[in-house]
Amino acid sequence: MGQQFASVWYATPEKIKSMTKLVVFSDRGSLDVLPDQIQYRGKKFTFSMRKVVAVSLTRQWIPWVIYAIVNVAVVAYFAVKYQANLNLGVMAAILIACNFLGFLIGASTKWVLVEYQDESNQSRKAYFADGSLLGWGGIFGGTTGVYRAIKHHTHGGV
Repeated sequence: MGQQFASVWYATPEKIKSMTKLVVFSDRGSLDVLPDQIQYRGKKFTFSMRKVVAVSLTRQWIPWVIYAIVNVAVVAYFAVKYQANLNLGVMAAILIACNFLGFLIGASTKWVLVEYQDESNQSRKAYFADGSLLGWGGIFGGTTGVYRAIKHHTHGGV
């Protein structure tokens, strides 16, 4: 008997490592964790993983390029909109607080890394996170639950 997760995010290795991502996932869907395979069914991708080699928890990469672009855009917007009425100290404090909050959320977002071999014995990686509550479910422990289920049903990825 397996376990189903109705709302998961799937990310490709390229998406996870991207410094310019606006959205952290490649697809949304469901994950069935069975003793002999893991099945992902999403809006864009559908695949099965039968030969799981390793399962681990990892953190997403922080998209520093996007952070820099957004900071420059916000500064430019407020400089044009408020011109002489711009309080640089207040604006700097707001930007620092927003960046700090974004960094905390990004650093708190865990992903399950599943390393497996496909049908042609090619090594593959897939990343999954709990996508419930618009992603907040993962931050509050849901992704750890996905990790435990996969680890349990794949016997530790061995």
